[in-house]
Amino acid sequence: MKTLAISNGRLVRDENGVLMTVEGAQKAAQDIPNALLLDYDVTFDRGSTLNSLNISSDVAEMAVERSIYDAIFRAISKQVAASQRDRIVRIERILTQRVGMTTVVFYVEVLHTSGQTAEFATSLSGLNETQLNHILDIDKVYR
Repeated sequence: MKTLAISNGRLVRDENGVLMTVEGAQKAAQDIPNALLLDYDVTFDRGSTLNSLNISSDVAEMAVERSIYDAIFRAISKQVAASQRDRIVRIERILTQRVGMTTVVFYVEVLHTSGQTAEFATSLSGLNETQLNHILDIDKVYR
């Protein structure tokens, strides 16, 4: 099954203006960020809860991994229910790593029915680190 190609949130056109399509592992590589970067929509049961996670919590890495797993599992379930042959078979790997107090990076690899793998990686940033610029310099106040 062919799917319209999307890049940076826009439909991709060739030099003649014709809409381009993707299939196979390229389709899976497009399906992963589509499943992960869209906010969860209960009506259509798609997307992820990644944007609503507290990245500065002690369990942020586990929460990110769980949200990724849930979102991709929902996407796989929908593809199976629609009897798609050009689909993601399973999640091969999810790696998460905290980088600083407010950022978690992650890597996802899935297996496509073609036997090829597709991957996606990005970072999630929560609140900006606290800046203590509001604290007065005591030496200057009491002179």
